[in-house]
Amino acid sequence: MHRYFFILGRNPALSIAELLSVIKLNINDCKIESFSREVCLIVTHEKLDILLLVKQLGGMVKAGEMLDEVNLDASEADFDNIISYSNLTEKYIPRQLKKIHYGISIYPLDCEEKLLESFEQKLKVLYISIKENLREKGIKAGFVRLKERNLSSVSVAKNNLLDKGMELIFLLDKNRLLAGKTLAVQEFGGFTFRDIGRPGIDKRSGIMPPKLARMMINIAGVADKSKLLLDSFCGSGTILQEGLILGYKNIIGSDVSGKAVGDTKRNISWLFDRYRNLEKDEYRINIFQSDVRNILKTTPGGSVDFITTEPFLGPPLHSKPKRIQSERMIRELEPLYLSAFGQFYKLLKPGCPVVFIFPVFEEKGIFSFVNIIGKIEKMGFRQVAFDQPDRNTVFQEITKRNTIIYGNRYDFVMREIIKFRRI
Repeated sequence: MHRYFFILGRNPALSIAELLSVIKLNINDCKIESFSREVCLIVTHEKLDILLLVKQLGGMVKAGEMLDEVNLDASEADFDNIISYSNLTEKYIPRQLKKIHYGISIYPLDCEEKLLESFEQKLKVLYISIKENLREKGIKAGFVRLKERNLSSVSVAKNNLLDKGMELIFLLDKNRLLAGKTLAVQEFGGFTFRDIGRPGIDKRSGIMPPKLARMMINIAGVADKSKLLLDSFCGSGTILQEGLILGYKNIIGSDVSGKAVGDTKRNISWLFDRYRNLEKDEYRINIFQSDVRNILKTTPGGSVDFITTEPFLGPPLHSKPKRIQSERMIRELEPLYLSAFGQFYKLLKPGCPVVFIFPVFEEKGIFSFVNIIGKIEKMGFRQVAFDQPDRNTVFQEITKRNTIIYGNRYDFVMREIIKFRRI
């Protein structure tokens, strides 16, 4: 039995949906043991390759393996054993190191705030105790100072805690304390580089974050990298570039805008220039200009294995629209979305998924949604509920429609992520 922790991104509901989708492509015995808005604790019979898994995910900050557990009513000696020299060198610190840096992070599972605050107050003592325990046995140790109760992924990486030290993770539950070690952090530099470093960016039409594009592809749940991915509203090509990074060999991108198509082509060329490990000859890429309503003129029916796309979400906004404006924009967008799904039905093979985005608007706590799910299902699709823990009331991002909201109430327009499967 193996127990792993995953520190969730800004949208915990989406992070967990992505995590479960990816894990279940490879193993069948994954079970969520406990979770909060900050962390998800998973138990498996099979060992996971955490480095590979975190490299694939877009919504995970860091991850590692749990190695110790004590009840909160245990003796002081049981707690002290976790940070003893013998336990640290056996489970947490590479034996060959004689000088290390280390850090400590605390995350709540299902525990009260008072318990979390109480443990947080002991951090300074923990740091000093670890340093002394190691120094007595000849290991020089320096620690990364905390401003909050946990370290960022940037701090873990830049202080070389993964390969020249350790980040000790404590998870607090109602009746127990769990300890583990961070094994991997998100490739934050790569996401930032692909976001702001690429040449073709159109801020007026809106920019999808690469992390979100990655999560949407993973949520589609397609394990075979030879399958054909279509983004029919490709914009500047963010979804396509993340598909290439993930190893999907066959991609199609289209957009009604000639500028968008040009930006996508430039960005993909830039990607191959910068990522020399991607062998361009191994990929089949087709980027062209087309209104989604005419896409069957250039793409054969029944040829597409999955669609991941963000359509036109409305004209650029300079302030939050009033509800009457939001509802008017939604009415104007609905025919485009319905036409798109009419084409998707013809393009997709039976049983294949679509991960799509609808715009969502909020005013004074009232949300305006695109209400065409029933119409889409009548066209030959079935909505797919996202994998979530049983105690899903923790996540306000999950709607009553079994969709996930991405963004916050201060955004002029938010994204509603929804998954369908062609019948």
